[in-house]
Order: sequence, then structure tokens, then C-alpha cells
Amino acid sequence: MMFLIRIATAIAVALASHGAYAAGFDGNRQTVHYRFITADGVKFFLREAGDPAKPTIVLLHGNPSSSHMFRDLMPLLATDFHVIAPDYPAHGFSDVPSPAAFAYTFDHLSTCIESIVEQLGVKSYSLYMMDFGVPVGFRIAVRHPERIESLVVQNGIIHGPKQEDADDWLKPFFDRRDPAAEKRLRNSYTTAQITRKYYELGAQRLERISPDAWIADQYVLDQPGVRDARVELMYDYRNNVTAWPSWQAYLREKQPPTLIVWGRQDPIFSVDQALAYLDELPNAELHLLDGGHFMLEEHAALVAGLIREFHRRNVH
Repeated sequence: MMFLIRIATAIAVALASHGAYAAGFDGNRQTVHYRFITADGVKFFLREAGDPAKPTIVLLHGNPSSSHMFRDLMPLLATDFHVIAPDYPAHGFSDVPSPAAFAYTFDHLSTCIESIVEQLGVKSYSLYMMDFGVPVGFRIAVRHPERIESLVVQNGIIHGPKQEDADDWLKPFFDRRDPAAEKRLRNSYTTAQITRKYYELGAQRLERISPDAWIADQYVLDQPGVRDARVELMYDYRNNVTAWPSWQAYLREKQPPTLIVWGRQDPIFSVDQALAYLDELPNAELHLLDGGHFMLEEHAALVAGLIREFHRRNVH
């Protein structure tokens, strides 16, 4: 099993300058298009690139970001794929319905994303799932395994840590919606310096972390109603934990071709949680990259090359 684990550090970066990892990237960038599409009465912002006749990859973003996190990856993939990246409600440029009007649950997000994909006429696709994108994507995959061509997982979990976190301050929030924990969560959305840490913690080359990323995120977080919506969605995260066994069972039974690309210095989700996927998917391809939670800021070209090669070898 361990021979499948490739530590993509200096060696992988060197490889990235040769052959399939880099071929055609700089000279054949595809234009990304932007539009809105409605699902369940809510306008979702959508980034789209590439030929719809080519294999589709649905890019599902993490927290506290939006489809903006894929701004570098999408043109690199669009030469060979049709790529679509929606913003969840209260993220990016999508609508911000009130929690009274829209259920901020991962199950609801997943049905909305599914509706968007169906409206685009896409019948089968790969899922790229990062952080919050993992619980969204796995719900879609479990409902419609026949539509899933492959999975790409980046720093998003379906297993708990090997050891209990002594500073798990969110546990009281999940258990009983503790007011003090909820206040601490709400306060975590209030400053650009906090948002910036999501991008810089674990990053190996800070000069590659564009301020555009965390400034864009904070701009959205400061809009009316957004923090209320984010708190509601985070409260629903407790239902992801109880759903983990069903997602693990899906992987064991269906064995979808799976590529795991993981920022190994991520202080939020550890390497142990990346390795845990191999319990269900012994044939998964795992690359541990030198980077943090948002390692695409540093390694978009490398990840694009890995996806291209993985799809060529595993999806038919």
C-alpha cells in the first residue's frame, strides 16, 4: 500500500517541469466564463471553462473560500476537461438567503449542486472536493454512484483524528449549541487577519499566497447576513460526522477511482486523515504536497498535471 503514497516535494516539483505535468499549460490556457444559475430559488454564481463535450469535473470549494480558490486550476484543466465551479449560498458571489428562507445544511447544498449539474446537461462527472466540498460531494456520490467517474480529494475528511483534540472548542457548539462556543465561531469570521491564517498556516512559500484570496473571502464575510448563514451551516457539520460511516461504506463497496492531493502541513486536517482514506481505498493514489490547507495557492499547476495523468490512466 505504501508504495502508492508519493511524497510530492522537491522531486514532484522537478517532475512538474517535464512531460504530462506541464505540457501545454502555459500556451493553452482556456478562458473561464462567469454566470448565475438558479437552484431552489437561489442564484448560484458559477465559473465554467472548457468544452462541454469533454469529461466534466465539478469543483467543490472549501471554507471560508469560494470558487475563487480554483481560479488558477481551472484554466490549466480546461484544455482537456469541462470544469464547473459553483459558489455555495452565502459564499463568493452567490445569493445570501436568510436561514429562515433557506436551509443551510450540507444535504441541501448537495441537492442544489446536483440540480445545477443537471441543468447543464451533464450526465456523468468527476468530483473535486476540498474541505466543505467533501460532505457536499459525498452526498451526491452516495445518491448517484452511477454518475461518478472519479473523485479528487483535497484536505477534506471522512474520518476523525487518531487522537482527540484537547482544544476542540467546537464540540460544545455541535453538542448543545453552546452560546460561548457559537460566539467564538462568529468572531472567527470578523477579521481579515483571521481569514488570512487559513491560507498561510502550513504554506511553504508565502510569496505565492495571493492577498486576493483572503481579501475576497473577508469581503464576502462582511456582507449582511453572511455570518448568520455560515454559523448555521457550521452547526450542521455535526451531521457530517454521523454520516462518515455511510461514506466510508460507499468507498469500500464502489471503489471509485480516487486521487488524493493533500497539503501535508495543514494544521486543520492532518496527514493521518489523508492516510485513513486508504483503509477503504487501498488502490487510491495519494500525493502529500508541501503546503497547507489551501495548497492550490502554491501547487495549482502540479495538481492539474496529477489530475490529467490520473484521469488518463484510470477513467475510461
